[in-house]
Amino acid sequence: MAVEGLHVDITAPTLMKGETELSGYAQAIHVGLNFQETDQLNVHLVLD
Repeated sequence: MAVEGLHVDITAPTLMKGETELSGYAQAIHVGLNFQETDQLNVHLVLD
């Protein structure tokens, strides 16, 4: 991708537990996923 002039900056995932507050980001998206009635995954995408 660098050859095509694209720059990709992938940051390692951050694991958060309990009540957490994030600040200083321009935008954020939350996607909650439920699997087979019991398992839940919360995905947060934060953009500078």
